[in-house]
Amino acid sequence: GHSARALQTSSMKLRKWGSAELRGTMVQREKAECTEFRVNMDPALPFGTCYCGRPRAEHTDAALSLKPSSGKGTTRRDSGELRKRMHQREKVQCTEFRISMDPSLPFGTCVCGEKRSEHTDDALKLKPSSGKSTNRTDSYERDLRKRMTLDREKAECKAFRVNMDPSLPFGTCMCGRLRSEHTDDALALDAGPKM
Repeated sequence: GHSARALQTSSMKLRKWGSAELRGTMVQREKAECTEFRVNMDPALPFGTCYCGRPRAEHTDAALSLKPSSGKGTTRRDSGELRKRMHQREKVQCTEFRISMDPSLPFGTCVCGEKRSEHTDDALKLKPSSGKSTNRTDSYERDLRKRMTLDREKAECKAFRVNMDPSLPFGTCMCGRLRSEHTDDALALDAGPKM
């Protein structure tokens, strides 16, 4: 409980307000004079700010409505009209895409100088006449590894044996040279400890 006096005073003050009276007590905001709301994509401004500098909530309904003349909205076009407006990309005339190993060019550039995406589907397919195939074997990988490594001076060691000295870099042979500096024959010999 409340006292009888408190209940009487509260019941006297209750009064129903009409919608017109409620609207009159609300603060009416001034709308922007902008004729069309367009979102400014500047990251320094808050999201939803128009080019005029005011937020979306301060624009009139006319400024917020989509205008078909501006190309916005849900205006439907037939496929023929859309195809005319679309940019048709032409593919390069290169017959076979071969990646260029030139370090000055961006990765994925063909020897013709164009990007991979600019080539036709036929140019991107592996051709058997070029010596390339989709079934690459171990011998192909070995040959590729040989072509990729530089012709460095190889160690004259007959068999690669790992030196377990912790002060040496990992993969150093007993002869003092790294594993990568040994011939394939020296690496193939099993010179490890016999159990």
